Amino acid sequence: ATARWQSILVAVREPGQRKQVAVHKAARVAARTGARLTLFHAFSTPYPVPRALPMDSTGILRAVESERRHQLQAIARPL
Repeated sequence: ATARWQSILVAVREPGQRKQVAVHKAARVAARTGARLTLFHAFSTPYPVPRALPMDSTGILRAVESERRHQLQAIARPL
């Protein structure tokens, strides 16, 4: 008997990129196995930075986090 996958984590290197091959492959595997698909993106320096850039470092990180979260949600929406 094979173990059933419960969760699949996909690292998304460039969330603003249109073509997300790894995400779509993982989504197909998740659909076949019933696993939950989680998209993950990590950044150490906020480049490129959002258009409306705050002046303090905490504000910059929050703005970048918000932008990346929206990008990941846009990727996940059609899945």
